[in-house]
Amino acid sequence: MPRTPPFFVWVDMTGEFGLRSAPGLLLGWRRTPESKLSARKDSAWQCLVIHASEPAPYSPESMNVYQSWMNPAHVRPIEVEKPTPRKWKTKSR
Repeated sequence: MPRTPPFFVWVDMTGEFGLRSAPGLLLGWRRTPESKLSARKDSAWQCLVIHASEPAPYSPESMNVYQSWMNPAHVRPIEVEKPTPRKWKTKSR
């Protein structure tokens, strides 16, 4: 994954990166401090992402935009093409 933001990413909170992956823009990185409440004794990286998502019933007219710090496991560089169920065909003239 590129290290210098900003760059385009796919966002998928399920981690499956399938048909419901959303386009996003990774804006920055931060390292979270060690948590006394967590079993982890080290810090973790997070990325600041702005992404668009369609709420159910998945209508393009009802697109929402979110900004959040998230685990890098939920993002992938945009150079990986989004999977599609079929190839779109254009009408030839």
